[in-house]
Amino acid sequence: MNFHGIMAGEVLSHELSKDADAIKLTIFINKPYDAFVRKNTRFWVDSGVDLSAGADGFQVRTGPLVSLLSGGIAFRTASEDTPEEVADENAAFHLYENYEKSTEVTYKNSLKYVMYFTSSVRGLTLGAPVQLRGIPVGRVTDISLELDKKTAEIRVPVVVELELDRMRLVNDLPTVSNKDMMQNLINKGLSAQLQTGSLLTGQLLVDLDFYPKAKTVHPDAKDVASVYPVFPTIASSIDQITHSAQMIMDKIAKLPLEQMSSEVTQTLQTVRTTAGHADTTLSAATATLAETEKTMSSAKQVLQSLEPGSTTHYELDKLLQELNQTANSVKRLTDYLQQHPDTLLRGKPNE
Repeated sequence: MNFHGIMAGEVLSHELSKDADAIKLTIFINKPYDAFVRKNTRFWVDSGVDLSAGADGFQVRTGPLVSLLSGGIAFRTASEDTPEEVADENAAFHLYENYEKSTEVTYKNSLKYVMYFTSSVRGLTLGAPVQLRGIPVGRVTDISLELDKKTAEIRVPVVVELELDRMRLVNDLPTVSNKDMMQNLINKGLSAQLQTGSLLTGQLLVDLDFYPKAKTVHPDAKDVASVYPVFPTIASSIDQITHSAQMIMDKIAKLPLEQMSSEVTQTLQTVRTTAGHADTTLSAATATLAETEKTMSSAKQVLQSLEPGSTTHYELDKLLQELNQTANSVKRLTDYLQQHPDTLLRGKPNE
């Protein structure tokens, strides 16, 4: 028996209880340590080293050397106890399995629900935390397996205990029961989802949050064997990603890839043909420009042989001006097409 690592007493005897459901230990606490055994003192089995793996990862706790060698029982006082609240002689106390169990707060105001998850619950253990936005509000109390003979459906019911005293109530309404309050939250979209609590251990936890638009699993009470109300659940994040990836792969598998490949090949051939036409158009435009320049040179020679001021001289001079404008337009078009040949495919961009 140790108190803060100090030998404070010893175990005198042990016997089986009358109902054969527990073992009764009789211990003796030496003075002055008996004054620390008070109303809310906690006792636990101290094996020296406690190694546990849960949703929070690995935890290691070591006790004093004497406990490490032979084991024992440890106890501690509660902060809410006063020195005047010393326990009576032969008072009965619960002996917890380990230190972590002894630190757990006992909540009397709790509600039990059953949750049905569609994915594997491997990694979810009894005692796993139930969290609401990252804050513990309960724990898993039972995990089982159900087979519906009528529908040949396999279900995994997970019973959880929600400890509502963990939540501080604001604007409390005495007329609204805790069960009604939880039902109001469920109606607003409160659902449960399995999440990985620790990547190191692979342990799962139950996370509660609001998912008003998500597809939930909420079988009717008449179709399940549990006596507890059904709490809606949604698929885990990993399951949602896997489902989305599968949907994408299914859509890709349904695409006419061979037909699309053929159409792409035809499009490339059309582009090549159009490019060939573009080259032909440029060549024709260049030839037209050359012919126009020859025509203008001949017309200038004829114009020089005519008498200035005559009608023929005027008409020929006007014709030369028009030919000059046409030649300039053709030249500008040729220069632009040489710099921007893709215009024949897509058209001239809007300026």
